[in-house]
Amino acid sequence: MSMRTSTINSIFKNDLKRFWVVGLMYLILIFLNIPLNMLISLSKVTDKEELIFTFTQMFNYQSDYFIFCILILSILVGMLLIREVQGYRSNIHIFSLPFSKKNIFINKFFAGFVLFFTPIFVNFLITEAIYFAFGVNELMKKSIILNYYIMLLLICIIFFLQSLVIGIITSNSLFHISSGLLINFIPFIFISVLNSFLNVVFYGLHLEDSVTLLTSNKSFIAYLFPLLSWLNSEIVFSKAGFAGYIYLILTILIYFLLSYVLFTKRKNEKATNLIVFDSIAEALKYFNTALLMFGVSSLATMIAKGDIFTVFMWGLIGAFFGYYLSEALLKRNFKVYRNLEGYLIVVSIWCIFLLISQTEIIFRHSPPKLEDVESVCISNNKKIIYDMEYEFKAPRFHITNKETIKKILSLQQHITSLKRDYSKSDNIYIVYKLKNGREIKRLYEGSFDSKYNEYMKLISLDEGYKKINYNIFNIDDKEFDKVMIFIKDKNEVEINDKDKIKFVVNNLKRDILSNSYQYKDEIIFDGIEKSKGSIEIYYGYDGQKYKYIAYVIDTNNKWIDELIK
Repeated sequence: MSMRTSTINSIFKNDLKRFWVVGLMYLILIFLNIPLNMLISLSKVTDKEELIFTFTQMFNYQSDYFIFCILILSILVGMLLIREVQGYRSNIHIFSLPFSKKNIFINKFFAGFVLFFTPIFVNFLITEAIYFAFGVNELMKKSIILNYYIMLLLICIIFFLQSLVIGIITSNSLFHISSGLLINFIPFIFISVLNSFLNVVFYGLHLEDSVTLLTSNKSFIAYLFPLLSWLNSEIVFSKAGFAGYIYLILTILIYFLLSYVLFTKRKNEKATNLIVFDSIAEALKYFNTALLMFGVSSLATMIAKGDIFTVFMWGLIGAFFGYYLSEALLKRNFKVYRNLEGYLIVVSIWCIFLLISQTEIIFRHSPPKLEDVESVCISNNKKIIYDMEYEFKAPRFHITNKETIKKILSLQQHITSLKRDYSKSDNIYIVYKLKNGREIKRLYEGSFDSKYNEYMKLISLDEGYKKINYNIFNIDDKEFDKVMIFIKDKNEVEINDKDKIKFVVNNLKRDILSNSYQYKDEIIFDGIEKSKGSIEIYYGYDGQKYKYIAYVIDTNNKWIDELIK
C-alpha cells in the first residue's frame, strides 16, 4: 500500500517538476492583470470617484487578451499532462505501472489543479495586502476581490477540463490544441449556420436571436462553453450570482465526469487513430458534413440570389466536401472513395427534407385565411422589431380592422412573390393572432419594390398601426417624468409639472391618430430643418439615466405655442 501511494506521489511530483513553468506563467499573467494594475492606478489616479470606477472595471470586466491567455495556458496544461497517455508508444510506460486508470487520472487532474490554483492563491494574497495597505477598503468591498479570484479559479478549471476531454479523445497534439481553441465557438457557429440555412429555405421564418441567447448569462450553454460569454461580458467576473455559481459548478462536474469516464474507457489499441473512440469519430464526421452542407448551401444561395434548386445543388457539394474531408482526416488517407456509403444516406435525407420543406407540412409559406385572423401586429421600424423581439416585449396586436388585415395579407403575398435578393435594406415584421389562439410570426428582409411602399402607405393609416409603431402609445403615462421642448431661435423649455406633461402626451397622441403629425424616430430627425424644433419625453429613470422618445414639432402643432407662452 505504501509503495502504491509513494509511486502515485512520485507521478504527481514529477508532473509538477516538469511543468512548473506553466504555473509561473499563470502567476505573472494574473499579477500583471490585477495587483500591478492596482498599484499603477493608485500611484497615478488621485480622484476617489475615478479610482472607484477604475477598480470596478478592473474586477468586473476582463480584457479579451487576458481571457485568451488564460484559455491558452489552460489548454497547454491539459495537453502537457495528457500527452504521455495519448499515443500508442508514449503511454506504454505509464500504463505498465501497477495502477488503475482511475488513480492515474486523479493524479493528472490534481497536478493541473495545483498548477493554476497556486498562482491564483498567491495573487489573491498580494491583492489582499494591497487592499489593506493602500486603503482600497474605502473604495470597494472586500467580497469583490474574493468573488473575482473564485471566478478566475472556476474559469481555469473549466478550460483545463475541456482540454483534458479533447486530449483523451484524440491521439494528436495539433488536433488537441486547435480543438481546444475552437470548442467554445462550435455551438455558436453551428447555430448561426443553421439559422442562416433555415432563413434561406423558409422565407419569412422568424428566428429568435439564438446566438445572443446562448451567450447570455441566462443560458446554461453559456457556462458550458463560456469563452464567448466572458468576451461579451455577459458573465461578469465579480457578479456571477448564486445561479451563476451553480451553473459553473455543474459545468465542472459534467466535464470532470466526462473526462473521467472517457479516460477509463479509452482503449490503448485505438491510440493510433486521430479520434480514439469510434462513436465520437462517426458523430464528428456527420457533424462536419451537416455544418458544411448547411453553410455552403445557404451562403451560395445568398450570393447567387438563387432558389430552392440552388440550395439543393450546393447542399450536395457542401455535404460531399464535409464527408470526404472528415473521412480523409479520420483515416489519414485521401483514398476513401469506397467509404462514402454514409454520404448517400445524407443525400437521401437532404432530398426528402427539401421536398417536404416546400410544402405546408413543416412551414406555412402561404398567408393565413382572412376569416381565421383575429388581429395583427405589423412594423417596418427596426427599433420596434428589436424591442418586441430582443427586449422580450410581447407583440402589439392593435390592428383588428378587416380591411387593413386584408391589405396585410395581400402585402405578404406580394413580398413572397418577389425574387429574393437576401439583402436587409428593408424589413417587415408581421405577427398574426388567429382566433384559435395560435400566433404566426413572419420576418421578411430584402429590397422591396414600389408596390410594397403603396401597401405600407395604406396600412400605416390604420389607427392600430400607429399604436404599434409609436412608442408613446405603449408606455404608461405615469412613467413620463419630464418633457424638453426645443424651438428654433428660442431657449429650450423644460416641463416637470405632471398636468402639463399629460397635456403634451395627449396632444401628441391626438395629432398622430389624426394624421396631422409627422413622426420621426428617436435617433434621426429627418427634415428637422423644416420644422419648428423637437420634443423629448423622458421616462424610465433607472438611477443613472432616462429613456426617452423624441418627435419633430411639425407646423400643425399649434398647441405648442399655447404651452410655451
